[in-house]
Amino acid sequence: QGREDDLSKEDAARAKAYMESGEGWERYGEVLGVVNSLGLDPAADFKSLSGGSRRRVALARALLTSRDLLLDEPTNHLDIKTIRWLEDFLKKRIRTLVFISHDRAFARSLATRVAEIDRGGLYAYDCGYDDYLPRRDLRLENEEKEKAKFGEMNGRFVQAKTVYYRTMAAFQGGMEFSTSIMPVLVIGAGGWFGTGLCEGKPTMIPVAAKDFVFAAICEEFGSIFGICLLLICMSIFLLICTISLKLHNRFYKLAAIGLGAEYAFQVFLTVGGVTKFIPMTGITLPLVSYGGSSVISTIVMLSIVQGMYIRREDEGV
Repeated sequence: QGREDDLSKEDAARAKAYMESGEGWERYGEVLGVVNSLGLDPAADFKSLSGGSRRRVALARALLTSRDLLLDEPTNHLDIKTIRWLEDFLKKRIRTLVFISHDRAFARSLATRVAEIDRGGLYAYDCGYDDYLPRRDLRLENEEKEKAKFGEMNGRFVQAKTVYYRTMAAFQGGMEFSTSIMPVLVIGAGGWFGTGLCEGKPTMIPVAAKDFVFAAICEEFGSIFGICLLLICMSIFLLICTISLKLHNRFYKLAAIGLGAEYAFQVFLTVGGVTKFIPMTGITLPLVSYGGSSVISTIVMLSIVQGMYIRREDEGV
């Protein structure tokens, strides 16, 4: 209105028809209400406006042209009265609103979901601003606990590696160490996942291929691999016990249980001695340590148990 000279004849005719339809006057009233509520002068030239006033014009245009909005700091350059009006307008007229704001009161009034960008991560909270605060604090607290736990584990690993390499340097320099402590050092240096195949230092371990083979395996393949090896040994012992329970002959049953106990005790002596749980006795790890007599004796023992299991049908009840 009052700007007909700036319009072409076709645009002026179209605007006049829209106004006379009744819908135009309703729209005009809506535009005028937003302009007045934001404290804008309808007759002002946009080029002459200040930065704050231009932001208000841009906000008014966004409010009037769409019911789905993305607003960045919409309360900047607005007084408290205008902010309260804006909150009511957005609640009543806007269908979908995504906004970025440091105004906590504004966020508390309008936000139904909160998305936080923190240290390169995006965290979504399906709640309002008041419920978001304790959930965020809980997340940060859990992160600190996990960080502290990881730092403690990493510190122990670094400490073990440091002790290992210092000991290795001293050993290579001619200093002598107790044979019982070296396997423990190399197991700690290997960590959970090991140093890698052929990346260990078997020369650091006395009798690495026989008595202390478990330490050499844990150094290169890691403690997890060593645990799996122990589980395999335990499964063999349990298998022998299961076979003994299926035997009917009392002599065969006791013999199978005795051979199984002997196997388990040999594994216990080897692993316990390597880890300093018990004094080292020089016993080999069955079917793992190098040595013909150890391998043959273990195979003979398992063959006897298997033979008794095969002959169980010929036994008396």
